[in-house]
Amino acid sequence: MNSTGIAVYKGYLYAETNNRIVRYALPKTGIAPTGTAQTVVLGLPLTGDHPMHPFAIGAAGNLYVDLGSATNSCQSENRMPNVPGNKPCTELKTRGGTWRYDANRLNQHFSPAERFVTGLRNGEGISFDSAGRIFATQHGRDQLGQNWPKLYTIKQSAEQPAEELVIDLR
Repeated sequence: MNSTGIAVYKGYLYAETNNRIVRYALPKTGIAPTGTAQTVVLGLPLTGDHPMHPFAIGAAGNLYVDLGSATNSCQSENRMPNVPGNKPCTELKTRGGTWRYDANRLNQHFSPAERFVTGLRNGEGISFDSAGRIFATQHGRDQLGQNWPKLYTIKQSAEQPAEELVIDLR
């Protein structure tokens, strides 16, 4: 199942809503759920740059939830020029990775102990291959050219529109 904040699994429609993952029983006829939401996971962090919680459900019923970083790169002053990231990055206790829960169990609470993967700044695409292995895409840091102008020139800056990007292949 693709990671979008919505999934269908074992007769339920799962959806992300604010700080929760909920599910609705699918009706025997029709496609729209008519019952009330059941909370699967609650208490997911909402602060910072990445308050969304894309997720995917594996064949074994594991619910993998992304919790993107709260800042651009763990900076003490977010998105400010020449401000390095904190070492250690305290956000990594509750952000910047993927957490694993049981899609079949209700009322689970967010906990750092459920971390499955660390180091994904903002994992948007979670999916599985035919062997059941999990993969994810992620968004890297933003504004490198703006935050570190001595290290990135206009030619190298990812923020420049394509028509301004110059690539010298010599």
